[in-house]
Amino acid sequence: MLNNLPREIIEEIFSYFCLHCRNVFKSPNGVGTIYQHNGPHPRLKADEKSWYSIDRHALYSLTLTCKKLHPIAENVLYHEFAPGYGCAAWSDLYTFEGRLTSFMRTVGRRKDLAAKVRVLFIHRWLPASQSTEDTVESLRQGAADLGVDIVTGWQRRASRARHGKDQEWFTGPNNSRSIYLDTMSSAFTTNITDLRARHPDWRNLWTRFNHELIPMLIALLPNVEHITFRNMSFWHAFEDDPFEALGITRLPNLRSLETSADDFLIIDKAINLEVLNLSCLSPWSNSGPAYQAAKIRTIRLAGARHLPTNISSPLTFAAKDLRSFVYQAVQENCSWDWMMSSPTFNAEEVVELLKDYRETLETLHLDFRGAIRTPSDPPLYSRNFSLRDFTRLSDVFLSTGILFDVSNSLNENVTSDEIISDSITRRMPSSIVSLHLASDGARIQDTERGLIGLADTKKRHLDRFPCLQNIGSDFDGRLHKLVHRAMEEAEISLVYENWPREDEAK
Repeated sequence: MLNNLPREIIEEIFSYFCLHCRNVFKSPNGVGTIYQHNGPHPRLKADEKSWYSIDRHALYSLTLTCKKLHPIAENVLYHEFAPGYGCAAWSDLYTFEGRLTSFMRTVGRRKDLAAKVRVLFIHRWLPASQSTEDTVESLRQGAADLGVDIVTGWQRRASRARHGKDQEWFTGPNNSRSIYLDTMSSAFTTNITDLRARHPDWRNLWTRFNHELIPMLIALLPNVEHITFRNMSFWHAFEDDPFEALGITRLPNLRSLETSADDFLIIDKAINLEVLNLSCLSPWSNSGPAYQAAKIRTIRLAGARHLPTNISSPLTFAAKDLRSFVYQAVQENCSWDWMMSSPTFNAEEVVELLKDYRETLETLHLDFRGAIRTPSDPPLYSRNFSLRDFTRLSDVFLSTGILFDVSNSLNENVTSDEIISDSITRRMPSSIVSLHLASDGARIQDTERGLIGLADTKKRHLDRFPCLQNIGSDFDGRLHKLVHRAMEEAEISLVYENWPREDEAK
């Protein structure tokens, strides 16, 4: 019988049903964006039940049916709040309705349970699936649980927006921002029916207004360490800090954040944030005083447009001793002319943007495979690109178009074998331990020559790459046997990889 086992054994068993206990949201070490690493489960079919929901149901059942196991199961159960995780949102058998508001009522009433929560996973359909009445009541009750006057706080927010620098945004009776502020001013003092009658388009606006539940949820959970906003579509009505009305100025326990926007102004409150994962086309910029003492040592950009500002902007959040920088260019639609990537932005410019971290950076991932290229564009290759000044850099990922001039690959007489064989070696720092290469249009023969040259240098010059142990190759097919022989002689492990490895379950 389960309840006859020692408590520590039971806790170990229950931990397998908990994302937090299994460190699912712990950022992977080394190269790769979070989307390029393996997902835990394949995507669900519409008629399948969510594996995550099944796991959670097991814990719920134990809290309700067994008095002895109740406290153990409850403790694990409230480590996280992650409705929709594990592709649950793709199942027709799953619903978000009522999940957020019922959870908020529980943690508002039970401070002991609120203190246990460490992980938040917020899917875009979570706030939008709550009813109007539930939203208003949850906000009202949440404010009461926090001991704040939300009526006065929201009226102050609305007044400040109407008289602030963006006041011209709120002109006209049918202006969506004006309606938003009207709702904010009277949501807790006016009957919902009256608001609907006053603004015919109010119903469509309310799905955006439901996002106000998210800051309230975070405010109720003092010990949250990780937050993921998955596929969220933020609506920035006006420059505003929703936490101010809730009395929250700091989120000191938050260590990692995955998001596509910071409209809730979380980053400047997360004074101990260490990992920032951004999945967006155009990262925002806000280099205010709060970032002078930043502790963010890992920044990962997934799906960013290939532009200098999309790297320089997130770096305003970085600590002075940034350790890991990961960048993956977006796979863009060429029809989006007005937002297209820069055809001239290359790795040499990225190195210049990272020059302040030459003595601290340990991991660098530059994946240009998604950058739009046309026949008339200059190559992303730069002859002067080098990482040799990065004294602690140990783990490197590069798409091969950075190392080899793809435009010259069509003409075998343009570049000498000597230059090609040195194309990798002359760019790498002596501190390198692992190098990962992903095919990006360069000839496979050029990459093979470059790898043989690298292995030969390590073998002949023991002080050049004393720590180099691993080469990862993401190419179609296998490399030539001469490459394998050179790696073996230089005591370097050569492995075949896929980046992305698999589509992550979202």
